Amino acid sequence: MGAYMETSAQAAANVHNVAESTSQLQAAVSQIDEQTKKSAKIVQRAVGEANRAKDIVEGLEHSSNVTESIEQATGGANKTANSAEETLLSSNELMRQTNTLTVSVEQFLLDIRSGE
Repeated sequence: MGAYMETSAQAAANVHNVAESTSQLQAAVSQIDEQTKKSAKIVQRAVGEANRAKDIVEGLEHSSNVTESIEQATGGANKTANSAEETLLSSNELMRQTNTLTVSVEQFLLDIRSGE
């Protein structure tokens, strides 16, 4: 009977440890999700600024007889805008994956709690 009680107590402690670890994991995932959202907002602003810069350069190019340096600046602005858009897409994918992980962790917690 003593071995059964000891095993039962150990099992209960293990369940508690898993629940606690899962809770910590969920907090970490939430922090990652928040940072991803902040990153996405920063990238969106960068895309907007890059597009405005591109529009200004294109406007200058059309309104005057500016040489190759304007074309190079436009190319740089286009590259910046494209890079920012790619970063935004990557951030959105990371946010999607983080949300998927959060759902999995929440389901895991529910499964653990329903077994208690």
